[in-house]
Amino acid sequence: MILVLGAGGTVGRHLCAELEARGAEYRAAFRSADKLEAALAEDVDAVEVDLARPQTIKAALADVDRVFLLTAASPRMAELEGNAIRAAAKAGVEGLVKVSVWEADTADYAFARWHAPAEQALAESGLAYCLLRPNGFMQSAAQGMEATVRDHGAFYTPSVRAPVAYVDARDVATCAAALLIDDPPVPERRVWELTGSEAFDANALAAQVAAAIHKPVRAVEVSAESYRDGLLANGLPEWLAEALVDMAQCQAQAGFGRVTEDIETLTGQPPRQLADYFQEIRESFVG
Repeated sequence: MILVLGAGGTVGRHLCAELEARGAEYRAAFRSADKLEAALAEDVDAVEVDLARPQTIKAALADVDRVFLLTAASPRMAELEGNAIRAAAKAGVEGLVKVSVWEADTADYAFARWHAPAEQALAESGLAYCLLRPNGFMQSAAQGMEATVRDHGAFYTPSVRAPVAYVDARDVATCAAALLIDDPPVPERRVWELTGSEAFDANALAAQVAAAIHKPVRAVEVSAESYRDGLLANGLPEWLAEALVDMAQCQAQAGFGRVTEDIETLTGQPPRQLADYFQEIRESFVG
């Protein structure tokens, strides 16, 4: 039995679908009551889990031997994921797969700083585990551009020249499924760095969107302050806006343009292409 912690998120949803397609036994964990209710209505083995309440994790781990761990971005990530890791170790699970972030152990940006303690907790837990460290998500990049591309034919970034090897969340889910279904559940190699097959800076990203919608799209460089103000104006909480500015500035200095073959190694298939993804969602850019 595989417990999917974070089943309501983008990667988690695709992972549950992948496990379902492969006939694997899994239990989907949700914090949202609405998502839990919807899953139960579809006869999914689903439970409520709030990582701030360890007793809910213990109940969800009944008869579970493998765990997938992915939580929403939060300054409390070390505490919340630490609760899950300790509970999994105490329950004696065979293996755990955690989704982390790019260069979590070396890069100095907020998301890495939040994930690194959880990675360390895993290393000290005695569990067999794997870390998936995806580069920037195609889905997140698109979400950050959709409204302004529709309204202005442009998107705004403090790091126009920073290349990123964007990865599709569906490929991350497929990699997680491969690791969770394998017997033994976690191979000896512990860190997998997941990227697309090519890196794109913001100008190249704009060209990819323009090709999908057959309209001009510009990437406009703005100051970190203006970028943060735009995120706040769109309703993001201050801590998340600050973290996204931090990551954008780090991308300009760190190795986010590095490409690996880890997706193909794990799945036997090349990573999905950014151009194909933008073509799939082209309507979101044109309204």
